[in-house]
Amino acid sequence: MASDEMDLRMDFGDWVKKVREERSLDLRSMEKLTGVDKSTISRIENKNTEATIFTVMPICFGLGFTISEVVKTLSGKNFPFLAQTESPGVLRGGSVLTLQDVKDLLDSDLSKFKQSYVNLLNEVFSLQMGKNNQMFQNVKLFTSEDIDKLLLIDSPLYDFELKYPPELEPKLILEIYNYKGLLTPKDVGLYIKGIRHESKIALQNLEKSGKISDTILSRLETGLVERVKISEVLQIDGILGQEGIILALYGEASQFNEEFILKNVRSFGYSSSSDTKNPRNFKMVNSIVSTIRWLQYLNPKDTNYWIELVKKEFIPISPHLR
Repeated sequence: MASDEMDLRMDFGDWVKKVREERSLDLRSMEKLTGVDKSTISRIENKNTEATIFTVMPICFGLGFTISEVVKTLSGKNFPFLAQTESPGVLRGGSVLTLQDVKDLLDSDLSKFKQSYVNLLNEVFSLQMGKNNQMFQNVKLFTSEDIDKLLLIDSPLYDFELKYPPELEPKLILEIYNYKGLLTPKDVGLYIKGIRHESKIALQNLEKSGKISDTILSRLETGLVERVKISEVLQIDGILGQEGIILALYGEASQFNEEFILKNVRSFGYSSSSDTKNPRNFKMVNSIVSTIRWLQYLNPKDTNYWIELVKKEFIPISPHLR
C-alpha cells in the first residue's frame, strides 16, 4: 500500500558538516575517505546543491555509516528492511552474479570471452525467436567478428550498447539484492516501474498530485539517475510504500555505479593497471549483465542455470582464490 512521501527533519548537508566537524576532518580528508570531490562536498554543506543519490551513498559508506542509520537521522524513521538486509548475507550457490564476479570476468581469456559471449547472445535470439518467430526469422546470428566490432574496437563512429529488457519481476530484483548480487541503476528502475504498475499508479496521476514529476520518475525507471536527488528517491520510496527498499537497492547499485560508470567517466584513455577504468571493459561488463537480464526475462525459471553457465564459461579462478 502506498504511503505519503517522507519529510526530512535534517538536511543531508547539515548532517555531513556535523559529522565532518565532529571528526575534525577537512574537505581534502573527506574527499579521500568518500571519493567525492571536495568542491561537491562543500556545495552540499553550504546548500548550494542538493546531494544526488549516488553522491549520498559513497559519503555514507566512506564515513562508516549504513543507509538505514543515515535515513533514521535525517527522517527520524526506522526502516526494518534496510537494517535487516544490511547485515552480511549468505550467497546461494550459482543464483546471483556478484560485483566480484564481473571484476573477475575481466581476467578471462579474450578469445574464449568472444566465443562464449556469442553463444550467450545467440541463446537470447533463440529464446526470442521461440516467442515471435515471424519477427526474427531473417535475423542473422552474431559471430565472434561481430563482438570485435561492437565491443572490442573503440570507434569514434559508433558506440554499441545492448538494450535492457522492458521489465523484470520486482521479486526477482529483490531476490538478487537479498543474496548480495550485483544490481545496476537500470535494475532498480525496473523494480520501481514494476511496483508502480502493481500499485496501479499512472505517471500522469503522480504529476497531477504534485508529489513528484513524471520527468523525475521516468529518469528513475530508465536508470538515468545521475542528477536524481536523494530527496526525490525518498519521495518515490514513500509514495510506493516501500519502507526503504528502494534506498536499499540503490545502495547496492551504487557499488556498480562507482566501480564501472564513474571510474569510466573519470578515465581519459585506457589504463593497464586498473581494469574497471578501461572503457572497453566497461562495455564488456555492461553487455554481459544486460544479456543475463534478457535471459532472466525470457526464461525466468532457469535463472540459476544461466548464472551458473556464465560463471563457468566466463570467469576464471579468482586471483584471491588461487
